[in-house]
Amino acid sequence: MDGSGFHVDVAKVTEAAKGIAASIGDQRQFELRKLPGHAGQYGDGDLYGAFAEYCHRWNDGLDILIEDAKAISDSLFRVAQAYQASDHGAATRLTSDPATGAVDG
Repeated sequence: MDGSGFHVDVAKVTEAAKGIAASIGDQRQFELRKLPGHAGQYGDGDLYGAFAEYCHRWNDGLDILIEDAKAISDSLFRVAQAYQASDHGAATRLTSDPATGAVDG
């Protein structure tokens, strides 16, 4: 979509939205809270406890970031759809080139 002083590449906006959505999907397949495994793997209960707590807290933070990223991705998809609808609406109203006749031919 083009206008006075701006250009929107709808394909790039859609690509960004899809990229963010893919990153969200990748993160949801791996929960950081599952990383520590079992306490017996560490040989020290305190070490395991500290690492497990760290992973759980970091996972909670990632969940918040993922929700924010999902909101951004959803917004980008809606923006791309709005631009596409606007372009389509303009294209259906213009049955000929309005600049025809303005240029010597």
